[in-house]
Amino acid sequence: MNVLDLNWLTIEPHDFELKYYKLLAAQSTFNKNLQDGQLISILDEVEDHLLEMYKIKHRKEEIDVNLRILKGINLDTMSLEYEYPEGDEHVEEMYKLCDKAIDILENIHKNVRVVFRLVERSINITEIPDRKILKKLGYALVKSPGDMMQIYSFKVPSLLTENWKDLHLKYEGETIYDVRAISLFISKVEDESSDYRFFRCSVNSDFDLEERVLPVLKFKLYNHLRTN
Repeated sequence: MNVLDLNWLTIEPHDFELKYYKLLAAQSTFNKNLQDGQLISILDEVEDHLLEMYKIKHRKEEIDVNLRILKGINLDTMSLEYEYPEGDEHVEEMYKLCDKAIDILENIHKNVRVVFRLVERSINITEIPDRKILKKLGYALVKSPGDMMQIYSFKVPSLLTENWKDLHLKYEGETIYDVRAISLFISKVEDESSDYRFFRCSVNSDFDLEERVLPVLKFKLYNHLRTN
């Protein structure tokens, strides 16, 4: 569930004091959810909101340029000087709140990136048995704290037109984690197909799998594929 409606700033009623308190409440919820173990859901929503806020800010700058009236030339600086007609009070309040929202959301985004990097440092990826850079399919063998290993298949996204979020991990099952089990799994797959690459992914901390481990693993796998 979204913490804040995507169009919260522009929908009626245009009570910008109320909207500001809603923004502050959303900030508190985002920070609490981050402390409680969420990550990717916060990242996705905050990035969507930032995109909307920057669209509004860009439109204001575009509107200001279109509405400005040439006042004269500053001979000291040899630059043109403009004046702007007074705008609608509600519109001006919306733009002011938009700027505040950008500051708040950017700060939340910064906190999310700190946690993202923390999770990233806890994940180690090793390709086995060797690199097969032309293969377009892969398996990620994910070892979290414990004795079991989760198996995920994926298709290598286009590294030119797609990004890390386009790498989808499909859960295929789990097995005991040991060298023999890994070897048997790889042998079985290669007996049936030669189209796969294999990645052993060890997670050194007990993070939430869906919210933290798998999204960051996708990011690391994508960047590994780009450079290897």
